[in-house]
Amino acid sequence: MDEEKPHHDNETQKDVGDRMEDNANDEDEVMSHFSFKQRLWEYLVRNVYSAVDELYCMCELESIPSRCEDAARVLQACRDDFIKLLELIQMQTKSSTQKSLAWEVKKGSNADKPTVAKALEHMAKVYPRAAHKASHHHHRRGSVSSTGSDSRPKPKAPIMSALLCRHISRPHRRPAASPTYQPKLSLPRKPKRSPSETKLLSEQRLDTVTANKHAIESARLSRIRLAAERMEHVTSRNASSRQKQEQLMWAKLDRADRLKAAHLRCIVSKAGSENTKVDEINFIQHMIYQDRKIELQQRLEHVASRRETVLDEIKKKASLKAESIRAAAAAKEASLTQKIDAIQRRHEGVQARRLSYQQAKKPRRARRSHPREKMAQHLLSLETRMARTMNKNAQRLRERLKAHTRHATSAPAPPHPPRLAAQLDALLQSVASAPPADVERPVRALARFLQATPHADVASHVVRQLQGLPLLVRTLTQAQRGGHTDAMAAVLRVLLQLGGGANAEALVAENLAVPLVDALRWVLTAADATAVLPWAFPAAALPLATPSSPKMDMVRQDLIRYMVNSGLLFRVVEKLGATPTPAEGDDAFRLLVACVHFLAALTTTCTKTLVLVVADLRLPLVKILKSTGLAGVVAALLNWFPLPLFHDCHDAPLGPGDVAFATLVLHVLNNIARLDLVWFQATLGSPLHQPTFLQLAASVLHKHRADRGLDELVLQLVALLGRYALCHPAHQETLRWGHVSVLERLATLPFAFFCDPRYKDVLLPTLIAICDGDDENRRILANDVSCLVLVVYLRKLKALQQAMEGNAWPSGTVQTQAWFHVAERLPVELWDQAIAFLEAAE
Repeated sequence: MDEEKPHHDNETQKDVGDRMEDNANDEDEVMSHFSFKQRLWEYLVRNVYSAVDELYCMCELESIPSRCEDAARVLQACRDDFIKLLELIQMQTKSSTQKSLAWEVKKGSNADKPTVAKALEHMAKVYPRAAHKASHHHHRRGSVSSTGSDSRPKPKAPIMSALLCRHISRPHRRPAASPTYQPKLSLPRKPKRSPSETKLLSEQRLDTVTANKHAIESARLSRIRLAAERMEHVTSRNASSRQKQEQLMWAKLDRADRLKAAHLRCIVSKAGSENTKVDEINFIQHMIYQDRKIELQQRLEHVASRRETVLDEIKKKASLKAESIRAAAAAKEASLTQKIDAIQRRHEGVQARRLSYQQAKKPRRARRSHPREKMAQHLLSLETRMARTMNKNAQRLRERLKAHTRHATSAPAPPHPPRLAAQLDALLQSVASAPPADVERPVRALARFLQATPHADVASHVVRQLQGLPLLVRTLTQAQRGGHTDAMAAVLRVLLQLGGGANAEALVAENLAVPLVDALRWVLTAADATAVLPWAFPAAALPLATPSSPKMDMVRQDLIRYMVNSGLLFRVVEKLGATPTPAEGDDAFRLLVACVHFLAALTTTCTKTLVLVVADLRLPLVKILKSTGLAGVVAALLNWFPLPLFHDCHDAPLGPGDVAFATLVLHVLNNIARLDLVWFQATLGSPLHQPTFLQLAASVLHKHRADRGLDELVLQLVALLGRYALCHPAHQETLRWGHVSVLERLATLPFAFFCDPRYKDVLLPTLIAICDGDDENRRILANDVSCLVLVVYLRKLKALQQAMEGNAWPSGTVQTQAWFHVAERLPVELWDQAIAFLEAAE
């Protein structure tokens, strides 16, 4: 028996191996009958089954219920998605072609045709063990879900069908013979339908599609009706809630009114009893005040007696200490003077080295864009906001100017007759000894003497040597304090007679310019001192002449800062801003001419900078100028321009005074634009100023056709138009407005403006600035002027730039100066871009 048992085991193992071999062969045979698509379906269903088993095991082992609930929720969502997919397939079978699976399943034309459901039932009958296993898993999940949470989704028919397919595709052990597999689901080739059958089938499909459309449309209309009913219900409910809220609010307001009336009645009732208490308290406080007053008087008397004794002791000690302090102060003053002289010389050297470094340093890298700034606010609010800062800055600049101009100038006087010096000395002594009320007569005598002497330049030097300038400025200050306007006018006339040449710089070097600025500010503020203004403006402009050294340029900039911080720009706009342009020769006309000359001197920049990028068109003084009323000055200048004289209806010839005044106004506007281009464009392009400026430009260019004596005025206007349109597309567009645009008038200027270097260096950069980046302006210009002229002009400028770089920026030649003037109005960074844009038109 023991020997037969191993033999039997070997035979059993052999039979099992043979059976496994047969099963594998049968499985290979069966799998060869299945297509790749069927095998892919089986693989996907098998993976779903594995994932569900693993998820079920994880839920059994999980101690946190929320995660199990999340897993059940995910399965429920997947089930819902597959149900929706099944519904879509069923809808598709009613209207789609025969190529889809849903059509084959639901089409009822051939009743004997095997469907997917029948195939699955047949597979379940053939493989009861796989179905039993699937039902076993389903029973297991159902039992766990019944003991656990009720929210766990139960598997439905689609999921069971997928699991059944998965079991069918999985191979099973068989005791002997392998089972027979169901053949492929696809049907054999169908016979070709006859035309009648095809027509009948098409009609059935069309009926089905029509029925589906009607069903969908009825469902949509029912949903719309349901939404409309719901909207009506919500609207009525909201209206009722609003009505209830309003009723509640009015009830609250009525209750508040009743409570307020009751509170007021309570206050009135209490006021009567409080009056008596207030009288008693006032009497008690009055008595306490009297007691304290008497006590304080006694204490003050005691303190006064003690103060007298202490002051006597302090005076004795001070008298002993004063002598030692005087000796130390004298020694300290001598050493301090030496140190200040050394520091002053060192400062001048530093300023000179700084200037040379700034001129020799490399240009900054070009920036592609520059920020757009908004226009300044209203002048009155601006002055109110800046008043405190301006006063502090003015006091600080006054002390700074005093420190920088500590020493008087000692320029040698030219040879002069001794009698001239004696006469001037006597006249100055009479001015110094006269009281402020009677100083006008000696000052007029000095003015007549200076006007009558044949040696006016020598006399001005002698007056400076005799300390006549400080004496006259001191007399002006005394007359200002006393309000003697006639005496102030006489002194200012004498200063204007003596202010030429070196005396203008002496006023700055001896710190005599600040009193002139203070006098001008007082005259602008006073109501009855308008007659002094024609003399006060030129006198205040004397120290603003071209400086002779970097130190004097620094002092000049400080003086300009002091002027604007003193509020001169606000005072000028307030006094003369609304004044229309009077006729030539009037006192008001002369006053405006003097004011514009002063503004021209105030806005002139003496420091020449190399303009390579647009950001270089902003100077250090612009911030303080913008915050102290420069916007009001722009409006006043546009108002002062004699525009009615340039209208078409004015046929009378223009006087030389009017032309010179108009040229001076445009010159000041160009100076302001040179300070900060972006701010100036925003100010001049505002809705308040832009129409006036465009009308001014069109009128002047139209008047120039009939009067060729306006060349200087047109040059200033052309330069101003170039700054107005540079890198500003909106302003470039405004220059092509009108029946005859400003651009067309510029393009039809006389031939001299295109060939003479004096006019060409002004007109051509303006045309480039107007057309750069604007295709419409380029097209309009090309009707009268070839763009090739502008390209050749820019290439010559670039060639000149390369030549100057090779010679280390030589200065003084006519070509170099012209290049600097063009670069100041058209930065170097825009040249290559303009050349490429203009060449594209050719």
